Amino acid sequence: MRILAIGGTKFVGRAFVEAALARGHELTIFHRGKTELPKDWRVQELLGNRDGGLDALGDQSWDAVYDSCGYLPRVVKASAETLRDRCRRYLFISTISVYDLELNLQRPERPLESEEITNEAYGPLKVECEDAVAAVFGDRATIVRPGLIAGPYDYTGRFAYWVNRFASFGTVLVPEIPGGPMQLIDARDLGAFCVTLLEQGLGGIFHAAGEATTFDAMIAACASIGGGEGIRVPTDVLESHGVRLGEDLPLMWPAEASRLLGFECNESLAAGLSRRPLRETAADTLAWLYTLGDERPVGAYGRAEEERVLAAVRA
Repeated sequence: MRILAIGGTKFVGRAFVEAALARGHELTIFHRGKTELPKDWRVQELLGNRDGGLDALGDQSWDAVYDSCGYLPRVVKASAETLRDRCRRYLFISTISVYDLELNLQRPERPLESEEITNEAYGPLKVECEDAVAAVFGDRATIVRPGLIAGPYDYTGRFAYWVNRFASFGTVLVPEIPGGPMQLIDARDLGAFCVTLLEQGLGGIFHAAGEATTFDAMIAACASIGGGEGIRVPTDVLESHGVRLGEDLPLMWPAEASRLLGFECNESLAAGLSRRPLRETAADTLAWLYTLGDERPVGAYGRAEEERVLAAVRA
């Protein structure tokens, strides 16, 4: 199968490309060139900015398109319309954030006026992107809504923060979140699933999330890999010491988010989604972090500040 990957150079897209190549597919990568492609990738590389620079695609056609970097409806619509008659299927990576905590779809009553991608606008913008793809491709559109994503090459420093913290320090500041839900999918499992969807020519909407678990279970997995100890502190105490919950200490979700982070993904499991254990994701993430040396993406929260809070809590 000839596949055009829009983006596909760093994290989620990278996992898809590697899965597709491993299964013998022919890949074209269209990206801005800001990230150098791995030297062992045997792909066609096209350089351009999808926002106004689609001429780089030339007059080529493909069996399928994989779009992992669409955030603005206007830009996604342009890509879909350009490729309408040049591929059989268009797979768009959306997000579980199209829902609110009650699982209501966050479709705007009117098109959003701003293109600023804020936490509040991210979900509604993705809904509009989905609508743009569906309007052009109809039943030839495949929409994948992943949950929280983790694994090697995750430069966000969210899950990697906890993996690195336990491996690097003896004690780690951990928020106490009674009933805090967690659901992480490995980017490699997501990538392999998207390849399967294209191979089978499946259209529609698919939710792709890891097995539902808890924040505490995630912390335990990271601690078991790194060997450190978590010092649990109530969130109000952390806030009193100036800790920014969800920013300094990432991946914090209240118990009220259990529906959003508890998708069963039955339609995706039936279609071939396979999910590895979280501990395996943690181990592989740590191995990748070690290859980066001092360039590890481990979040902005300083160890000195963490030790200050730990000392104050113990006192």
